[in-house]
Amino acid sequence: MPCLLKEAALDAPLNFKELDEKTDEMVRFLGKQGLRAGDRLAVFLPTSLKFLALLFASLRIGAIFCPLNLRLPPAELESQLSLLSPTLFIRESGWQKRDSLSLALPPSSFLLFTSGSSGAPKIASLTLENFLASASPAAIRCNLQRGDGWLLSLPLFHVGGLGIVFRALLARAKIILEPSRSEVTHLSNVPTQLYRASPAYPRLKCLLLGGAPMGKIPVNLPIITSYGLTETASLFIADGFPLPGKEIELRDGEIFLKGDSLFQGYFNGKTVEKQEGWFPTKDLATFDPKKGFSIIGRKDNLFISGGENIQPEEIEQKLLELPSILEAIVVPKEDPEFGARPIAWIRSTSPIDPEALSKALSEHLPKFKIPIHFLDLDQIPQNNLKISRKKLYFF
Repeated sequence: MPCLLKEAALDAPLNFKELDEKTDEMVRFLGKQGLRAGDRLAVFLPTSLKFLALLFASLRIGAIFCPLNLRLPPAELESQLSLLSPTLFIRESGWQKRDSLSLALPPSSFLLFTSGSSGAPKIASLTLENFLASASPAAIRCNLQRGDGWLLSLPLFHVGGLGIVFRALLARAKIILEPSRSEVTHLSNVPTQLYRASPAYPRLKCLLLGGAPMGKIPVNLPIITSYGLTETASLFIADGFPLPGKEIELRDGEIFLKGDSLFQGYFNGKTVEKQEGWFPTKDLATFDPKKGFSIIGRKDNLFISGGENIQPEEIEQKLLELPSILEAIVVPKEDPEFGARPIAWIRSTSPIDPEALSKALSEHLPKFKIPIHFLDLDQIPQNNLKISRKKLYFF
């Protein structure tokens, strides 16, 4: 495949020439370190021109790009490096050659850790073609055009950040590394980022919003609600309906996916366990012919309390509809009488008042769904854009 960045640099030099030149520099550097096609390059860097250049240099060489979460503690970082077995590891303090296993993996591809918000992270194998199959219709759906600018508001170890890069590349739009009120026309946010956002962008055409439920979506913003996974190379559903080239089935309420952006399979440390046919997401949804698909929760989040099924996301949605609640995660707590009872971790604009929250929820939920405790989510260290639900079980 021709180098897409080279083509973009010739076609839109103001947007891509500097990145192309930096990528040439990185290709020479990586070559001197012995990186070859099929080798794995692990990168532990903040979002920057250097990070982007390493990404495209890896693709030009035919290596496998492995971006790592910059918030990982040392022990977890080393654990992930051991699983990836990279030939070369690059961080701000320098680079390191490592003992690397010789593995047969798709060239010019990516190994990405999933968010692990519902359990232990997995390693998804995605090709460049997967990303382009997501980025091309997404750019059209978001009306991304030459001269527009997409703020790189999601980290590059996250599939959403990589999605921004490839959409901008295909549309010949700018990849904006630093917030610029005058240049930003497109933005990707998870709800927490939107709550905390302060700049106003006068040219904003599209705000892609997803990654978690949101109770109060501002009506004055050009929002497209999104659904996508690491396994689908970012965006798969926009405003309830799948992008072209993507298929969805509901089986007993669970979303099954198939399409051109679906990943190759999970990497187990030695090989990729090939993904074939329909992919079970464990996400639950409903479908309306006019509104499309609505995500209602995770199949593996459901728990039983006193013989009653509890879907935590239902309680979370009701909490998010309350004026003061910015974020909510409901998990089970072991109980000798009922088996489990719901507790709610919340982020609020006002002091937490359990009695008032219980009273407000009782107008919409039966008693067995009212959380027995309301805890402050700000107490929890956060390593990802989404807090791991499983980790909250142990606090």
